[in-house]
Amino acid sequence: MRIDGLWTAQYFGSQGWSDAGALVLEDGRVMGGNNRHVIVGGYQVAEEKVTMKLEVSFFDSPYTVFRVRNDVTPFKVEGKWEDDTFQGKATRIDVTGLDMPFRMVRRSNLRLSPANEVSGSLHEVLPTKTSGRSRAVNVDAPLTHGAQIA
Repeated sequence: MRIDGLWTAQYFGSQGWSDAGALVLEDGRVMGGNNRHVIVGGYQVAEEKVTMKLEVSFFDSPYTVFRVRNDVTPFKVEGKWEDDTFQGKATRIDVTGLDMPFRMVRRSNLRLSPANEVSGSLHEVLPTKTSGRSRAVNVDAPLTHGAQIA
């Protein structure tokens, strides 16, 4: 079974379980974030054991869950996964002794099953409404700066 998918992540801190955001795991890469940070990195799977090395980059208030002010914070996440759940711990790579419980739940696979595939093509025309009239917009038309839709 592959670990690839769309996951939600949480860490356990002084306020209990808190959201760490959504993560996409695919082919050894990790990408995601929330309303304060982005996360990039990689992962390895050995049987049910998962090891991730992540960099958390803050674009809002640059305080980590450890209350340390950094723009980029490196983490190592280790744990085990079973079916659609992951339990482990997150550890600061650059500071020893700072770790916390970490868990994830897979919310979706990355590949759509044939029953869930979108029928048709994104190259078709999408209906929109303008001034109470229905009209069509070509999604493939190039955008031009300052262009107005009539």
